[in-house]
Amino acid sequence: MIFLTQKFYDGLLKKLVAKKETLIDKNQKSIAPGHFERHWGLFYYDGKPKFPIDLSGKGNDKMLIAAKGVQYMSPRWCVFNEENKNLSMIADEISYACSSAACTSLGYGSSCSKMDIDGNVSYAFNMYFQMQDQGDYACNFNGLTMIVKTNASRESCLFPLQLVRAGERLELAYEVSIIAGLMLAFFSLM
Repeated sequence: MIFLTQKFYDGLLKKLVAKKETLIDKNQKSIAPGHFERHWGLFYYDGKPKFPIDLSGKGNDKMLIAAKGVQYMSPRWCVFNEENKNLSMIADEISYACSSAACTSLGYGSSCSKMDIDGNVSYAFNMYFQMQDQGDYACNFNGLTMIVKTNASRESCLFPLQLVRAGERLELAYEVSIIAGLMLAFFSLM
């Protein structure tokens, strides 16, 4: 998939430099080929570049600069508990998880398409768990899951961690500054 993304951007940038018309109205574009375009960005979700590219369109490909200061949530993943023998609920639970989370990486030809059933189930549950900011309640799929602290990624399939939201970072900075202010006031009284 990354190769096709890189090929698309290389062609697009060359046409843009040549000032040829290349952009289309996205509202008119068919989605019949699939939802793969969701993954056609230049960067991964956390700001790391996917491939070398020359934004001038001249073919001098270089890796773009990654985003700095990206903060991840705690290293926790929600995975299928392989000891669970009641598998009758799996289809409904996966359907629920994927209705609120991005499971397109499980599709044919995608980075996670070659996993076994346990990997597929774990990926779907983990994506939901991460999208829900790792709330313990979000890893409760009728007893089919468990939270682990060991990276659940498999081969070419990344099981991502949720990023810390900007609001949470600001809240933490605010709390730290209040504590620091209180400590300063306390020690200045001594």
